[in-house]
Order: sequence, then structure tokens, then C-alpha cells
Amino acid sequence: MEKFKGYDVVNSYPENGWLKGYFYAQQDDIKNNRSKSTKAYRDLDSIKHRDYILHLLGVNRQDKVLDVGCADGAMMVYSGLLGAEVYGLDISSEAIEKANKYLKEYTLRGKAIVGDARKISFPENYFDKAISSDFFEHMSVEDNMQVLREIKRVLKPDGIAIIKTPNLTYLRFARFYKMIKRALRLKNPFDVVIAHTTEENHQHIGLLTKSKMIKIIKSAGFMNFKFYYDSNSKIERTNYITGELLSRIPLLRDIFTEDLIVVIHKPIILSFFP
Repeated sequence: MEKFKGYDVVNSYPENGWLKGYFYAQQDDIKNNRSKSTKAYRDLDSIKHRDYILHLLGVNRQDKVLDVGCADGAMMVYSGLLGAEVYGLDISSEAIEKANKYLKEYTLRGKAIVGDARKISFPENYFDKAISSDFFEHMSVEDNMQVLREIKRVLKPDGIAIIKTPNLTYLRFARFYKMIKRALRLKNPFDVVIAHTTEENHQHIGLLTKSKMIKIIKSAGFMNFKFYYDSNSKIERTNYITGELLSRIPLLRDIFTEDLIVVIHKPIILSFFP
């Protein structure tokens, strides 16, 4: 296995590679740091970010955990391996089939089901914890609000939810920076777009800024929440100290953090006395 900064490079895609943090190599991946025979790479930054979310979630054996927009079930598997009973919800039957395959393979408690996150098919006060990672950007702002209401409904009083979604403020800044670089090279700056937002690939219809996320959280009925900031891996690989500073200075971290990560607590008193 070859090793480069932030990556492990391999010549074949390993079994259960996604769970292990592997991605299929594309033409621009790792740029000059890979040979033509490279088939996949293990993104250690991605693993670091997944660990960060799991640390914040604080899973234990007594927990029932819901993964909203679970996809192939990676976060379900990690939570299950920590001892939790795990459930997943996704609109893709293919993804759900793979998630349940993983649960069976690793002998984990729980199941993944096909369903609409705007109408979660579990009873009130059922889950201790919930997670939704890289899902909100695929839904409209109105739908995101309804999803949060449903998460609040199925959480137990004082249950927590963690939401992770790309930071639109950072994406806008990165686009502006790339436009300036292209202009200085006498290239068309307007060729630069935010990924997955074009008419040809319009997957990310609900990208959010921090302020917009706060409005949605409050509108859904949550009162106590806190944002967390992981360092920007792109900047950190270039200069570790700069990356750390940009993740700690309040004004700058809202611009340079790649993802919005927020821990939300279901109200206690209002759950018993609505």
C-alpha cells in the first residue's frame, strides 16, 4: 500500500471499502501523488471527520440511534459496533438493502427501512440519539424544517441529534477564490461552479449557511443547540497551524469550516408540559 499525505492508495477496491473510508479513484483524485494503477484511495481526512461526529454523538450500549438519510449505513455500522441498537431511514431501496447487509454481516442490532424522512415511521419518544450526515443539502429548506420536526418528535426528552451538512458560506468563498485564480491566469472565471448545483447535476438543492440553519432549528421547536467546528482538511494539509487557527477564531471559522456540524437537544420541560 502506498501512503501519501491524507491518503492510503491501493490498486484494488477492498471489500466493504466504504465502511473503511475508501473511495474509487477518479482522474483528479490525489493528482500527481498516485500511479496509473491506482484503483482506490483511503481518505484519512474523511475517517477523521466521521470519528469526530461519533465522538460528539457519544454512543453507548443503552442507546437506540436513528440515522436519517442513512444511505449505505456506514454511520449505523459504526454506532452499532459501539454497542447501540441502530435504525436507518433512506428513500433508496438499493441503499437500504446494502445497509441491512452490513448489519447482518457485523451481527448488529436494528434495521434499515425505506421511508420518507418528512414522515418518520417510528413512535414518539423512541430514540435516544439521531444523526443526519450529508443529507440536508439534498432537500429543500421547507423539507429540512419538517425533517427536524420529525426528528424532535421521535427523540426522547433531552435526546440529541447531530446534523452535518456542507457550509454554503465556505463553498461561496471557495468559488470566489477559484474565480480570482482563473481570472489571473486569463481564463474564464465563470466556469467555476459550486459542485452539485448546476442544472446538469442539481443534487444539492438545500445548501445552508449557519444563520439559515439556526432559523430552521428554532422554527422546528429546538431551543438548545451548539455548533462544532472541525478543522478544514484542505487548509490543514498545507499548513496545520493555519488550519487550526481558522477553526478556532469565531468569524473566520464560520467562513472556512467545510461543514456545519450542530448538536441539538430535544427540550425537556416542553416535552412534558407542551
